[in-house]
Amino acid sequence: MESLDRFSNRYVIEGDIELKTPMRIGGGQNAAMYSLSPAPVIECYDAGLGIFEPYIPGSSLKGVLRSTLERIVRTFDESACCVSVGDKEEGTVKNEETVLCGNESCISCRLFGSKNGGAKVRIRDAHLSDDCRAMEDRRGFLREQPHFGSPRPGTPGQMRPEESVSSGTAFRFRIDIDNGTDKEAGLIMLALLEFNEHRVHLGGGSTRGHGFCFIKKGSITRISIVDGVITRDKRPIKDCISAAKVYLGKPGRRNDGERSFDRYWKVFSEPSDRFDDGHVVATLIVTCKSEFSMKGLDEPTVTNGLEPVIPGSTIKGFFRHKLEQRETNQVIMDSIFGELHQRGRLIVSDAWYVGKKGIGDESIPKDSPLRMFMVFDNMTRDEIGHITQFFDSKIQITGNTSAGMTRNSPGNGKNLVEITVEKVSRFSASEYLAG
Repeated sequence: MESLDRFSNRYVIEGDIELKTPMRIGGGQNAAMYSLSPAPVIECYDAGLGIFEPYIPGSSLKGVLRSTLERIVRTFDESACCVSVGDKEEGTVKNEETVLCGNESCISCRLFGSKNGGAKVRIRDAHLSDDCRAMEDRRGFLREQPHFGSPRPGTPGQMRPEESVSSGTAFRFRIDIDNGTDKEAGLIMLALLEFNEHRVHLGGGSTRGHGFCFIKKGSITRISIVDGVITRDKRPIKDCISAAKVYLGKPGRRNDGERSFDRYWKVFSEPSDRFDDGHVVATLIVTCKSEFSMKGLDEPTVTNGLEPVIPGSTIKGFFRHKLEQRETNQVIMDSIFGELHQRGRLIVSDAWYVGKKGIGDESIPKDSPLRMFMVFDNMTRDEIGHITQFFDSKIQITGNTSAGMTRNSPGNGKNLVEITVEKVSRFSASEYLAG
């Protein structure tokens, strides 16, 4: 591995992470000192102000960026990068690739470290941005809402309140790359920009809508020593990304037929339609065909901390319930929604209001437009079709109780919506390298 005992340069990547949907990174057992929630988020203590505030641990961001970089690189050349997840015992082999190999040729181990060498990349904790720090009530960044965990075989399902960081909250991040290159800085930027494409998410609960975010105000600075003088120069992000894409575009060992989560699937084939096999992200418009409200933990209707939303967990639960009613094949159900040994391939964000008029916080009025993201992660066209069959028609997205349906008024319920497609983006190797 490359020696780090002598300083050549340092690339500093900075920017803001702004949450589009709530984010949840659990606080663990020590959270009892600052939160009464049974499922709190992680916070740190600001000694200057004497308060606790949410933050994104550097370890959490590093883990997401490493797995994302590995997925991108292995999509174009599976021999250029090992897999950092799985059994890390020495000599263990997964898919004919040693886990955390530590080889000089492995770009992931060179950047993020392995047992054979230290990491070139250092990722600091991301704290509240200056704009968020200027707000008086920092506790307003936190919210709590009920979550019902799907029961596992032999165990009862349980409802509990879960704490999360509200939508709209922004965090300032910094990433250092010691003795780096434009190519390496570009690879880190490509991993970061996957957040903007909605292919990557922060924290837990992503398959039910948490952790959608955007990278904003990004910059790259190179710090060097020339003739004993420290110099700083801004590196154009576009140039660094171009260098990274030249590296990705070189001939390599490609396996476009394997549908694992450590690469994007079917990226070298031309789709026959917009919802063909592969990794697809759909931007959807949800139109309320009646008033919508669903009581939150201490809210008249569930919000994202800013305004009423239709939770991604509710929308995803509707799909699952309908497919179970239709006795859909269990193998397909497990692939779409996940099971004990595999996460689900369907990722559904909250649907948030995009109209121009204020709607208050009591309910979402009839005819209100909302927007949401739906990610079909390496899904087949048939699997995607099980979900899209519910588009372009009026559906009751919640149960009868929330919808106000009774035996005496079966046709006077609320929570009716229609989902339509606004935009579809499928991961394509040629478009990715050309973009």
